[in-house]
Amino acid sequence: MIRSARIAVLALAVWGLSAAARAKEPLVYASNPDDITPRLVSLETTMAAHGYDVKRWFRPGLRRAEIDRMAKGLAFPLPEEIYRLYEWHDGVLGDGAPLIFRDHYLMPLAEALRHLDVARSYDLPPAIPFAEFEGSYLLLPVAKYGLHPALERPVIHLHQGRDVYFYNVPRMLDTMIDWIREGVRPGHVGGEEKELAIWRKHNPTIFDRSSAYQIQ
Repeated sequence: MIRSARIAVLALAVWGLSAAARAKEPLVYASNPDDITPRLVSLETTMAAHGYDVKRWFRPGLRRAEIDRMAKGLAFPLPEEIYRLYEWHDGVLGDGAPLIFRDHYLMPLAEALRHLDVARSYDLPPAIPFAEFEGSYLLLPVAKYGLHPALERPVIHLHQGRDVYFYNVPRMLDTMIDWIREGVRPGHVGGEEKELAIWRKHNPTIFDRSSAYQIQ
């Protein structure tokens, strides 16, 4: 498995991005929750076509009322993106489940809610962890534009630091779908250039030194 340090090494190869290319970056990456469910359907179809046993590893989805009941008592509302993810599947079952969220697995919602303090440990405002592996987390901020003025609700990676992994959930899913279609095994040695190219296709300039889309 490669972690944040290896991503930084991969990013060295693309630091030469021209000023003209950077100028094409949109000012704002909005997040439309209605774009999520069709992509989750596509993701599951793509996984099945490439040998992933979804029925074996993924728990059934939750009803919205169940999610509301589990989140009762929180000091903030859950982002709509979290509802869409957990209506799809309530995480994975046991060890050995596929690490499709790059090198993270989808956490059951009950487990995610037990790890809310991880955001505070990195001096982040309230955020919901939804994927994890060995102390590395992917989270969604609760407040829109609460972490970056141009990113409505980015996917944040926490592991020995914090950075933007995907500009929003739909772009994360587009990236994951293409990784699977192209036979990329994110987080594994070999194929890093293709992995990063797909990553940056859906999240332009991600990890570039000149990118305006990272949190400080």
